[in-house]
Amino acid sequence: MFVEGFEKEAEPRTPLIQQRSSIHLSRESYQFVHVIIVRRPWATVYDAGDECDAKPRLLWVFSYDVSPRALSSLVRVEPGYDLSDYDFKLSLSNVLMSVAAARTNESEALELKELAHSFAHDGLNLAVLAARMLWHEGITPDESRSSDLPVISVDTQCFFVTLQTACDIMVQVIRRFGGLPGKSGQVKRTDSFHSFNEWAKKNPQRLRQEFRFVGEDLPWFNTLNALRTALVHRGGDSLVYTDRFRLSMAVVPFGRLGTRRHGDTDNYRARVRPLIPLLREQTRSVFRFSDQLAAAVRSVENLGRETQTAVSHVISGIYVPALHQMEKYKEPTDRAAAKIAAVGLLGVCDCLNALRLGYPDGYWWKFFITLSLGLKAAPEYVSVPGFNPGGALIEWYLLFRVGDDVTTICARDAILDAPDWIQHVLQDLNRRSLVFEARSNILVARSLLKTENRVQDLPENVIVGSDGESAAQLAIQYLTGTHPKNLPPTSP
Repeated sequence: MFVEGFEKEAEPRTPLIQQRSSIHLSRESYQFVHVIIVRRPWATVYDAGDECDAKPRLLWVFSYDVSPRALSSLVRVEPGYDLSDYDFKLSLSNVLMSVAAARTNESEALELKELAHSFAHDGLNLAVLAARMLWHEGITPDESRSSDLPVISVDTQCFFVTLQTACDIMVQVIRRFGGLPGKSGQVKRTDSFHSFNEWAKKNPQRLRQEFRFVGEDLPWFNTLNALRTALVHRGGDSLVYTDRFRLSMAVVPFGRLGTRRHGDTDNYRARVRPLIPLLREQTRSVFRFSDQLAAAVRSVENLGRETQTAVSHVISGIYVPALHQMEKYKEPTDRAAAKIAAVGLLGVCDCLNALRLGYPDGYWWKFFITLSLGLKAAPEYVSVPGFNPGGALIEWYLLFRVGDDVTTICARDAILDAPDWIQHVLQDLNRRSLVFEARSNILVARSLLKTENRVQDLPENVIVGSDGESAAQLAIQYLTGTHPKNLPPTSP
């Protein structure tokens, strides 16, 4: 038995066995209530055993939000709601919704909600583009992916356009709240952030004190505006490069693509810079500015302390984790790990599956990379992961060759601490191993769920690890025969 860390109960967002469900809808949120029914003989997690004749018994009931919400924009959350990776707080949208709720004028409240949702839409669009960018850089070590570069170029242009659109939405917020009391007509009427910034530099006295930061020099916006203007209005070309390790980009004037040949007297020297760090810094700057703007709105609206700090609305969606990953992004430094990651990314098929597995630094992705590096080889096969309706990983198969032997590894978020259930799952894994022509198999889980009929001792090929790297080390020890239980006794 290999158990690392501690046993813990199931998290309410990831029930294991799905049998009877109901969805309760409200205007702005919905919940998924699930009753877990277990019949004997035990069924697999993704098959609740409808064909079994044995009398069912109730194990437990989970109530949890349907997560992630695929197409949501702004989602209202209750006080004390614990934000997940699928949620992202946009302070500006949050405070605009709070102000709208306090308005008695329905028309004015509607306009504020429109601004809040418009800014949230840009946030969700950025999440999708960020996921695609992270995915494309992850698979760039594969030399067959050169055709991705034009796609990345288009996504890069869309990224800059979306960021500037978010800035233009913020101008409407500034115009609404930033004018002096009784003199709002003196504020420049424009929807262009660049135009308003230039006006505010010359006319700071026409803005409330809280909003005069809008007229400061903003180097991040100067960079964004120059790149977006060159691409959208000046016919510039977005050139994306890869060294099979990371992505870089440059913006060049139109007609210069053919002049970059060696020895050409009109050779244009483009400024090439790492792509994702550039996008990360621009996104970070836009969100920081929006946080400043949200604080200014709170101040002029005299919102109470509780309202200022409370989170009432967030953006939520299946691609939102990419915003968190973009914020934490670090340039790759290990080429071996990058090549292995490309194999895994192509195996799981798309950026959405990769995000759900925790790419690039979540539990299962750390397990995958640590295991592959420890065995000094990428897996021979990577399956598309399977998830239950609650978002829990229920099957992800990896095939590794160690010497002359092939081993099947099945990864899942949790296993039940019940002898019959574990035996049933291992039997199913044995059948799959025969299909894969593997001689051995390992079942790996990140948590062990307690039941009434507990296992005294888990089988040796069942691993439970509280973090991905530790679980990978235990799997390596089992596969290479270096675990203390597999070594011969020491001679006296």
